Amino acid sequence: MNPVSKPAIETVDKCWGEKAPAWVRRMAVECDKASQAKVAGAMGRSPSLVNMVLKNRYTGNMDDVHARFETAFTGVIECPVLGDIDGPTCLNWQGRPYSGANHMLVRMFRACQRCPKNQTCRKD
Repeated sequence: MNPVSKPAIETVDKCWGEKAPAWVRRMAVECDKASQAKVAGAMGRSPSLVNMVLKNRYTGNMDDVHARFETAFTGVIECPVLGDIDGPTCLNWQGRPYSGANHMLVRMFRACQRCPKNQTCRKD
């Protein structure tokens, strides 16, 4: 964390007040542990998106941001093809386009398309 910057949790308290969702507070804690850029990278999103969420200025799909944060920071996810993987690995596989280059890429693409954790093709 930059020594002159204010802790992210203070930003959340100031900008959200008591209305801050628990996951936004957890995001701030993760940002204070590492950085907004690292949290954003784990989620597959930009640091400016994380900053706007912390400041309660993001006007996009908060459900998507919430789901991506939860996936990225859940810890271990059970993948039907790879077994136990971490959240950033899961998000990385979700974002890959179809490739028939080898059987593993095909298996992963098909598994990701059916997975409830997939943020790129959610049907809700």
